[in-house]
Amino acid sequence: DGVAALPAALLRDDAVELLDATLALLEEKGRTADVAAYAGLMAAQLRRKDFLGVAGTAARLPSEALTPRMRAILSAAASQRGRLDEALGHLRHMPAPVEADARSPLPPSAA
Repeated sequence: DGVAALPAALLRDDAVELLDATLALLEEKGRTADVAAYAGLMAAQLRRKDFLGVAGTAARLPSEALTPRMRAILSAAASQRGRLDEALGHLRHMPAPVEADARSPLPPSAA
């Protein structure tokens, strides 16, 4: 359906304000957008230094829907606002890194 593809197209075009409004409209109509659209919006807001926008976008999602990438974005935005406790809190919610597999093509120093 065309409506479901709209957030991805807006993200590709870097239409941040329109993407934010589209996601809000979808939420209002009870339609769910892909979490990747929210992650992309948050990354775009961070690039534009819209640190409060990052937090606002994350607040529209349930906590369990936040991916490690989203938590890293939230942490960066919080630290830019001088909210270091909040930034550390987001980092604490990230999963622990997985040990490198012995068969990994990367050397241990690259992991």
